[in-house]
Amino acid sequence: MAGISMLSLAGCAGTAQSPQGQPGSTTVATSSVATQSSQPPQSSSSGTTPTSSPTESGTACTLQQVHISISGHTLADVEVLPDPSRSGTTLVMTNTGDQTCTVDGYGTFGLNDAQGQSLPTTFRHLAGQPARRVTLVPGGVAVKYFEWSIQTGPDARTCGDPAEIIVYPFDGDDTQRVTLAWTIGAYCGPFSDGPWGAEGTG
Repeated sequence: MAGISMLSLAGCAGTAQSPQGQPGSTTVATSSVATQSSQPPQSSSSGTTPTSSPTESGTACTLQQVHISISGHTLADVEVLPDPSRSGTTLVMTNTGDQTCTVDGYGTFGLNDAQGQSLPTTFRHLAGQPARRVTLVPGGVAVKYFEWSIQTGPDARTCGDPAEIIVYPFDGDDTQRVTLAWTIGAYCGPFSDGPWGAEGTG
């Protein structure tokens, strides 16, 4: 990662709160960016990471089969984008079970502050990254990239300083969720996000 983007937050106050830890609304953006993950992948016996295969089949993944983590647990690990006003990171899904499973769609997440109060989160899907089904063999990895603004501006109402991220990895299912520590720093929305994809694909 090149450089450390210092996140700043000034005068940010949410005017609309979603239910605690619940996903925000979805609109469409026009930017695009390649997916990148700094999470160490699980290795196969050959020393390479298992990837999705078009010939594999499986049932839909569940949280009993996969491990969810976030790349960039610290500010130094966050991806610095060409636009100095933006930064991004990646959610990582690893199949830790012994059966092949599939994931598709975008998933989503909510953010809470240190007091457990919900922070405003809105989303715009990255252009040119349609949702597609990803097949995860045991040890296989899927990634979901998202980015945000680090400067206040017209969308300052969606700024916040999160303490935790609540990940809803499966579209249309708010019963399966994972809460992770957010130590990346403050943000200003809206977020731009891509769908789950096989590691190494854009």
